[in-house]
Amino acid sequence: MITVRKLTNFWETLDMLNDAGMPAISWRGGHPAEWEVIKPLLVNTGRRAASVDCPSGAGEFCPRKVIELSDGRMVAECQDVPPICDTLAVTLADIQMQRIDRTKFAELVCGALGLTAHQPTHISGGLFSIGTHDVVAGRSVSVFGLFQGGSHADRGLAVFDGLQGIAQPQLLLVPTSRTLAEDQKQFLARTGVEWRAFDDVLVADGANSVSATPMASDLLKKLEDVVRQSLQGGASGLVWALPADAKWSRVKVVFQSDEVVNVRYDSETRRFEPGQLGMAKASNGKPTNQWTMLKAIAMGNGSIPFPSDSKLQKQKQTLSRKLIAAFGIQDDPIVVKDGQYVAQYVTNADGLKQGRQGAHQRNFVEDD
Repeated sequence: MITVRKLTNFWETLDMLNDAGMPAISWRGGHPAEWEVIKPLLVNTGRRAASVDCPSGAGEFCPRKVIELSDGRMVAECQDVPPICDTLAVTLADIQMQRIDRTKFAELVCGALGLTAHQPTHISGGLFSIGTHDVVAGRSVSVFGLFQGGSHADRGLAVFDGLQGIAQPQLLLVPTSRTLAEDQKQFLARTGVEWRAFDDVLVADGANSVSATPMASDLLKKLEDVVRQSLQGGASGLVWALPADAKWSRVKVVFQSDEVVNVRYDSETRRFEPGQLGMAKASNGKPTNQWTMLKAIAMGNGSIPFPSDSKLQKQKQTLSRKLIAAFGIQDDPIVVKDGQYVAQYVTNADGLKQGRQGAHQRNFVEDD
């Protein structure tokens, strides 16, 4: 049977700290049972500590002051008279200020929870992105972290402004159940954002490997179900819910007629018309310029010359957005390469007579 343990002392430390961090000696000495988990997450700030913690922590002049002696040695001396704590010999490495590297921290959390890692993005205050629990292409549960420690932390609602406009469901992870103020908890409940403490969702085993608790796994499954329910009836905006790891290189778009394409992903094929892909004019239902460009790229077997006209360039940008919205794959489906627009998907116009006669550039500048 594998024995797991909580990392409560570590999370409580994060609740007290801000990004300034603390001396290396304090990290190491204050977290002996968790040190092997914490050590890879730390980064030097480039600053030295002027003092280190006292074991008593009760004196009027705590903590111990770092003093450099004439012979080059350094010590940390208690400033109470008489001294309450013993003088401590320290090294330069001991007094280096260290903080949590959010990138490394996010990678740890993503590995434990099975999330897709992204470059952590600072959003506002202590709020930052961690990763996503991907459900289908373009639809996922967004997971965020919040560090709002420090002795004078601003625990207001403004820190959550960065969550507005991000598709739900969202999961916010904080160090402990005491991290959030009551009005913050109430705000998250009103806006439908789930929150949990790291102390409740992550545990470490005897080999210091961090993993998810059953609570965390159940919660992510619950939020995944919310995403899947949103896919019913086309409410999500996707025309085809592709796998979460879908790539444009596995998509094939073949024009069967002027207003019909067959889209194939792996072994499945579906039929689409302009309106289904958001490429029909509201006034008369006729195809828009984006559909015309989509067809021209197919007639060119995946490429057309890069246009100098800015209107054509905007048409391509709009076409990319519509394809991303329709199929959920977030990478740009059409890129610039060697002076051409090149489709990242496979395409042709073999179903069109003019497609078999060779590609030619078309005019896309007419306003929709």
